[in-house]
Amino acid sequence: MRALLMGHDYYAWHYGPVHYLRRGLGDPLLLVHGIYPGADHCEFEYNIDAMASRFCVHAIDLLGFGDSHAPHHKYSAQTYIELVFDFLREVVGRPAGVVAAGLSCAYVAEVAAWRLDRGVRVPHGTVQTDANGRFSFPSSEHRALLLRARARGQEIGSQEEYHAWRHDRQRVDNQAIFFTDRAIYRPGQTVSYKGILIRVDTQSDNYETLADRRVEVVFQDPNGKEVAKTAHTTTDYGSFTGSFTAPRDRVMGEYQIRLTSGGEGATYFSVEEYKRPKFQVTLDAPKAAPKLNDKVSLQGKAEAYTGAAVDGAKVKWHVVREVRWPYWWYGWGWRGGHGSGSQEIAHGTAATGTDGTFKIEFAAKPDPQVEEKSEASFCFRVYADVTDTAGETRSADRGVNVGFTALSARVEVDDWQTDATSVELKIKTTTLDDEPQAAKGVVKVHRLKEPKRVQRPPLASHRYYHSPEVEGADEEKDQSDPNNWPLGEVVSELQWST
Repeated sequence: MRALLMGHDYYAWHYGPVHYLRRGLGDPLLLVHGIYPGADHCEFEYNIDAMASRFCVHAIDLLGFGDSHAPHHKYSAQTYIELVFDFLREVVGRPAGVVAAGLSCAYVAEVAAWRLDRGVRVPHGTVQTDANGRFSFPSSEHRALLLRARARGQEIGSQEEYHAWRHDRQRVDNQAIFFTDRAIYRPGQTVSYKGILIRVDTQSDNYETLADRRVEVVFQDPNGKEVAKTAHTTTDYGSFTGSFTAPRDRVMGEYQIRLTSGGEGATYFSVEEYKRPKFQVTLDAPKAAPKLNDKVSLQGKAEAYTGAAVDGAKVKWHVVREVRWPYWWYGWGWRGGHGSGSQEIAHGTAATGTDGTFKIEFAAKPDPQVEEKSEASFCFRVYADVTDTAGETRSADRGVNVGFTALSARVEVDDWQTDATSVELKIKTTTLDDEPQAAKGVVKVHRLKEPKRVQRPPLASHRYYHSPEVEGADEEKDQSDPNNWPLGEVVSELQWST
């Protein structure tokens, strides 16, 4: 954590805040860590001091790593290529050297291909729109483009860059789809498999099985070393079958069966020394919606796979509290809560009864560092370990969500409305654990106060969110978005119940 004390900041990227460290003076130098579990800018911790003596060092935590935001997002190489590109353009702001590690080297190389103009915008030329406002023009591959349109004395620019990609024609290839009789084996057990060889032509959307084809299958251990190899000839339906014996003298872990000739394809499975479980543990949700500072009661049950109850088993349990910030905190700006993080708040022991059940009770205490006005909620994660008289231990866990308000209400309405039919609202009320909960209330419909003139969306800036904590922030709200318009008079007020 020493590196974090050097002076850190956040870049407000469109997918979420990106943490980076900045230190030193001189020409800019960007450090990009590798891609692996636990990676962050501290990978360069022992090099930053020396580099900062000559350069202005920026050490970034890529999205989903370190102290950067980790949104629910489909991460890909393109994600990190765009992040590095945008960071160089918007934060560094001038030509810079880049030091990358591991897979990030490929991302940086791709960014270099985008920046062939060394950060200087090169005019592409002028084109004319057609009667429908459409236009097109040829563009160099892997180049970032900004668009600027002029018409009748007005001018507007694009809010983001557009990249020209060349989509290569998909090649036709042969692929094998593998199936195994299970996902895990013990050493010495037989691994039975079946494969189907198909010809894949995505360009013409044509898929067909391949008969009477010779294929070679290899069995490999977790280190990629060959365990066994065999050859097959596909049937009239393009299938082939075989078996291998899981080795007793190799390392445990993930093994694979794959094609080495005749096509591509592989399947993966585990070889482990394991004991088949004899019973399972379940934890039921609280029967009543829990409230903060009240006692929460959960019932658990240990049951054999034969259906018999496991009685006389020892139960050890503990409860961990985590703070959950409202989803709109991330949509309107990451403000970083000041909670204590994950913290164990209760633990205890119990024993299963003759019916295999046991009870867990704890007080749902809120984090004292979290203010009620923040509208945060708390997830109390209950962990239970049950050990039967034979010494076998099975575990279960369940989250119990409790907030300063115990009820969650959702209002749904169709996006497309016409004046020919009435607007229909659908209201659903649940506990914070999404369990249905009866409730009643009032819906007020306000007329919005629209701007006096039509507003254009602002061009992209370094602050992609609105923070109500900033003085005068109301004036900065995007008035092109009706969600930011102030409420006017009430035009309808309706009673409802669920």
